[in-house]
Amino acid sequence: RRGANDGTFQTHRWMGTYGSKVNAYIVLSEFSKGILIRAGLPDERIHVKGNFSVDPRTRVALRLPRFVFAGLIARFKGVHLLLKAWTRIAAQGQQLLLIGDGPDREELERSYAADRSIVWCGKQPREEVVELIAGSRWLVLPSLAYENFPMTVLEAFSVGTPVIVPNHGAFPAMVTHRAEGLHFSAGDAEDLEKMMRAALGANEQHWLQLSTSARNKYLSEYMESRNYAQLMEIYGNAAEVCQDMRNLTQVEASRAVVSAVRRGADNS
Repeated sequence: RRGANDGTFQTHRWMGTYGSKVNAYIVLSEFSKGILIRAGLPDERIHVKGNFSVDPRTRVALRLPRFVFAGLIARFKGVHLLLKAWTRIAAQGQQLLLIGDGPDREELERSYAADRSIVWCGKQPREEVVELIAGSRWLVLPSLAYENFPMTVLEAFSVGTPVIVPNHGAFPAMVTHRAEGLHFSAGDAEDLEKMMRAALGANEQHWLQLSTSARNKYLSEYMESRNYAQLMEIYGNAAEVCQDMRNLTQVEASRAVVSAVRRGADNS
């Protein structure tokens, strides 16, 4: 199937479909845009519009001393790195919540069954996930894979929970280091441990600054109203490109008619 997809892509690339038949491309991040540009798509038609999340308006009176992960329990999500870093920290009075299910959960849960500070929550409804994130002091998303635009980060921002993320893919654009959260070197359990220790050591004033920055970034960039405005602007640009392409086609058609008439006159 992959070979067929590659063949289709190359065929359309050769035919010029992506430059002449598509008026606009929408991607979720500058990182994704860069990949498409390298693949040969026209820069000026690629528009960045991230995801959005409806404001849950969730507020909690007390943040519990815990970190939380929400997502697929799988190796490419870096859950094994998180567990490795967590057991090295061995923080007294802290919990690690793992929300979700996946192919590696059974093995990992069995391997870390003796650690009572790790809570395996399983798959939960979105509302419950947001509540658990809102009641935690930090979200950790240690993905090994290039994430496009993870909704978990938006959900954390929406409730003012700072995040710890790897420094690759779309993450650096979503999360400013030491502003809405912390970065660690992707795939490096020791650096993840270092950042989690820094998170534990943050005083209340520093944590509140991070929390406020996360919430403010959500309000300024990831609300549905802003996303709608971005989408309508992209549609407007696409309509202009479409009209320009039609005008160009009409001009080329007129030139072809004039050229044909001239050739006919020359032959008569």
